[in-house]
Amino acid sequence: VAAIEEGRRVFDNIRKATYYLLSCNLSEVLTVAIPILLRMPLPLTALQLLWINLITDGFPALALGMEPPSEGLMSRKPRAAGEGILTGTLWRSMVLDGLLMGAAALGVFIWALHHPAGAYGDDEARTMAFAVLVFSQLVQAFVISLRSRSSWRQVCANRTLIIALAVSVLLQFAILLTPAGRSFFSLAKLTTAELDSIILAGLVPAYRFAVERAVAALARRRGPRA
Repeated sequence: VAAIEEGRRVFDNIRKATYYLLSCNLSEVLTVAIPILLRMPLPLTALQLLWINLITDGFPALALGMEPPSEGLMSRKPRAAGEGILTGTLWRSMVLDGLLMGAAALGVFIWALHHPAGAYGDDEARTMAFAVLVFSQLVQAFVISLRSRSSWRQVCANRTLIIALAVSVLLQFAILLTPAGRSFFSLAKLTTAELDSIILAGLVPAYRFAVERAVAALARRRGPRA
């Protein structure tokens, strides 16, 4: 019984890490490919892309592999022998997540490029898109963990993930707010208002998760009457 439980936990965690990595990489592809096709300025440099892959595909993805067992793990029916790591439903959900994160980064980038006040240039727009992509992917890791919890009181069930996300956020702020970090990554100095905009846009995965929970709660309330 213990071996079956551990096997299910490991499979779940492989599924979570795979979902996370694919959705994040899809958002990066969209963020870079669409401006190229539209002959716009590039929203990310090669070094910035490497940093994103290091800080978001590294610590959080590894931490998702250490998730504790989900509730009701042993109450599930056995999965089909031929079922892949990602089912059709998960593929659709993953693509939607990637599209939303990519759209958030691109939306901020285009808005900054065409700001009516003319206060932003290419460097500021690129910096904002870069930061939105990083923060949205870190939020995505947190949301993936939350989806297997039934209560907000279990937010810190995976302490390794909380630590990984905290370290990643600190590293990201370190390069955004220090002259040395900005110089090395070719970033512009951002104002408080710009940082606020970045954080709001980076919460896109959390917005989707909140809508999912609200729709599920509404469906449960309507269920008995139906």
